[in-house]
Amino acid sequence: MARVAAIGRQFGLTFYDASFLALAAERGCLCVTADRRLVERAAGFPCIRHLSDVTTGSEASQPQMPRSRSAPSPLAASLPA
Repeated sequence: MARVAAIGRQFGLTFYDASFLALAAERGCLCVTADRRLVERAAGFPCIRHLSDVTTGSEASQPQMPRSRSAPSPLAASLPA
């Protein structure tokens, strides 16, 4: 909960929106949303993308959030517990 609150304060987001970003950071995956305003407000957050910027298929040009299943993502580790 503290991570969610920290993200919310940092980016000026609701607890609801910040919870999705915290989960993406914890899991080492992308948070894909159709909410353009959320993407703009969280522009400095590394794992958020607008739906229109994500393609389907195996296109190598899409950003990936590499993560080992055995270790937390570096972003998650840097956020307050």
